Amino acid sequence: MKSNAFLRPLPAPSLRWRCEPSRFAGTTARPRGSLLETIGQERAIEALRLGLELYGPGYHVFVEGLPGTGKAEIVRGMLEEMKPLCRLPDDRVYVNNFRYPERPRLIEVRRGRGASLARAMDLAIGNVAEGIRRLSDDDAFARHRDEVTSKSREEERTLVDAFEKECADAGFVAGAAETPNGTEPEVFFLAGEQTVSMNDLDAAIRAKAVPAADEARIRATQRELRAKLAVTMRRVHGIVQERMRALADLERAAAHRILDETIAELERQFELPVISTHLAEARAAFIDRFASYAQALLAAVGSTRGSPDAYRHASE
Repeated sequence: MKSNAFLRPLPAPSLRWRCEPSRFAGTTARPRGSLLETIGQERAIEALRLGLELYGPGYHVFVEGLPGTGKAEIVRGMLEEMKPLCRLPDDRVYVNNFRYPERPRLIEVRRGRGASLARAMDLAIGNVAEGIRRLSDDDAFARHRDEVTSKSREEERTLVDAFEKECADAGFVAGAAETPNGTEPEVFFLAGEQTVSMNDLDAAIRAKAVPAADEARIRATQRELRAKLAVTMRRVHGIVQERMRALADLERAAAHRILDETIAELERQFELPVISTHLAEARAAFIDRFASYAQALLAAVGSTRGSPDAYRHASE
């Protein structure tokens, strides 16, 4: 039977080990490189150092080893040691590529300037949208549009009236005929109150609605009037095209007024060729699509009264 005479209970403080700071002399920092020296992988360490020192696109470092061997601490220590040698990367901003929308353009700006560029672009979008909204209230712009439109329509009406009078003097009337491709301008003979196409002229003669002796004259006159109708339609089309060009020029001038100062301010803030190129393409795209942009924005103004967010989304 064993005796318990030499057994005594331990006090609670004796069950906990305490590390006294006085055990360390001077500093608690480990000597640089001490961890790297303990793993016995000099070639691996040198390869890792080389990989971390290579600064350029396409270079990567992959570290593999058994768990618990301090891989992460070694890499972290090396990065901390080399940090002053590594140039911090530029800010990277992706913007729309107007020529190839499926390939966004990368713009690199000085570190910390990316957020400034994003804010400046947001502000520019708001300024342009507000410029379009103000344009809808611009009496001078509306008056110029009305002048261009009214003058063009007056020229158009003068041509059409002259042709219709010539038709009436010859006993014909201008109208539209159904064809397999839709309706097309046509000239019809007037038999009293009834219009007669050349396809129905024989039937009208048999029905005594048109004298048979007039058939040759009617057909010859109709051919002559149809030729003049084609000339008139070409001239009207030219007037319409000229009106569209004049309105487009007016809109482009308005677009330049709205956009040019905003873009100039962006170029003053960010003097980089890639940004100037992007802004030039943005200006060209905006001016080409100005009519549709303005229509969409003005529609948003009318349908979102009291809802600034909706207008902002439409402007973006």
